Amino acid sequence: MNQILERLVDKEGRRELANDLASVYVNKAILVGHSGDHRAEVALFDQAIEIREQLVNEEGHNELTDALATLYLNKAFVVGDWGDHRVAGTLYDRAIEILERLIHKEGRRELANNLATAYLNKGKWVTYFGDKSTRVVLYEKAIDILDRLVRQEGHSELFPALANAFVSRADAVADMGDYRTAVEMYDRAIEIYERLVYQEDRRELAGDLASARCSRGGGLICIGRGDEGRTEVRKAAAVLKTEVARGRVDLANVSNLTEDFLSKLDSNLR
Repeated sequence: MNQILERLVDKEGRRELANDLASVYVNKAILVGHSGDHRAEVALFDQAIEIREQLVNEEGHNELTDALATLYLNKAFVVGDWGDHRVAGTLYDRAIEILERLIHKEGRRELANNLATAYLNKGKWVTYFGDKSTRVVLYEKAIDILDRLVRQEGHSELFPALANAFVSRADAVADMGDYRTAVEMYDRAIEIYERLVYQEDRRELAGDLASARCSRGGGLICIGRGDEGRTEVRKAAAVLKTEVARGRVDLANVSNLTEDFLSKLDSNLR
């Protein structure tokens, strides 16, 4: 498909098909990314970006501006994941600049969650450069957007994302030594997760709830509520083990770190 479109666009001048060619590159990038070939994935994203930048910036196709921002985010996530954090940061900035303009100046509220996701991802990126205060600000911006989306605009499907944003902010302020605020943020995340898991039967979020409880337990220990904190961590550790055994391999690292933390706690109590 891409060879046909490349011939039509590049050799026969069929510019009306250029965005279709960009979409083919994007879909192929996702496929090769799943196979683990991230360099090929990035190269394909670059080809798609080059096309859409020309369409938007030179040919006036403003309707594709949000699609260009999405491409920047896609590439940023990939290159950041394999260590090129400075390039990732530049791409996040480009995407955020576009999304902020589209939402705040052009009223494109349907893109608000994309902007929240960009803030969250950039917050993770700035961690690599030790910019702790900017990290907190970015998470606060994401929370403001997501809170409005779920509580004022009825996007209840985004409650898990809001809970995750609270956890991210809690982790960030804990990293700055503000454990009391961290516990408050973990509490807000836990409140959401508990409702989703126990009242709405979202069992797939049980591990996320346990992870938040584990972090809250650590925060409690740091503010002098040791017995309560240790109890919280032990209960969470048991759930994490169960969830990993059930297939939540993404929680394996958290589970292992929790077990190590408990071992150190037990050693200190002896």
